[in-house]
Amino acid sequence: MIIEQHTDMAGKIRITWQSQATGNIYLYKFTSEPTEQKLQSLSDASDQETQLTNIRPLEFRLESHREILVMFVHRIKDFPNVTLAQYNNFLSNLPWYEAAVIRYFVFVMAERLAERKDVSISDKTETTVLRAVRDFIVDKPLRELARLILNETNL
Repeated sequence: MIIEQHTDMAGKIRITWQSQATGNIYLYKFTSEPTEQKLQSLSDASDQETQLTNIRPLEFRLESHREILVMFVHRIKDFPNVTLAQYNNFLSNLPWYEAAVIRYFVFVMAERLAERKDVSISDKTETTVLRAVRDFIVDKPLRELARLILNETNL
């Protein structure tokens, strides 16, 4: 609904409009007289944009799954020659969310290490990615891994 309307010195029509849906108030400027439908559609679009802007993105943080990551790193250290078949078998015996955390961890770790040029994952097959991450974990001391993965001093 129109709260206030006037024409400024430049001949522009200024309208203060309140959205019927949300009660938000908008100030519009036009060169010609707008219809109520036009004003409502403009405020509806602004309301939708405001709602989208107010949505907080979800945070996906691996650090919140510390125990699973520590368990996985120790498993790789204990079995340094794990194959893709053994890895998949290991994951199949875990609860689905733990397996999902480990798969995501392996993927993200490979991507970040490749960005730093610590590993090469040119074809990004599951075998290549697992081998790169596995070998990196096996070659690094636990203290370095703790700092790198969890920003801690010990795993």
